[in-house]
Amino acid sequence: MCSGGTPSTRVKEFYIDGTVPWIKTKEVNNCKVFSAETYITEDAITKSTAKLIPENSVIIVMYGNGDTAGRVAINKIPVATNQA
Repeated sequence: MCSGGTPSTRVKEFYIDGTVPWIKTKEVNNCKVFSAETYITEDAITKSTAKLIPENSVIIVMYGNGDTAGRVAINKIPVATNQA
């Protein structure tokens, strides 16, 4: 089990032409994840707190307001996630 991390938005190079799907808690909605709204670069993985999660992992939202906490998903592609 691990927690994700958010690459600094101050480092624009982490987000320009990114190829690694980076999912946020709002995208985890008791479903399978095939894509993401945001993509980060490989540098964002190696030079920040972001971690690559292998496909077919169970993703659980640990924090959130309302019904967000406790949501689950299975990622069908390798993804990175925020820390929530």
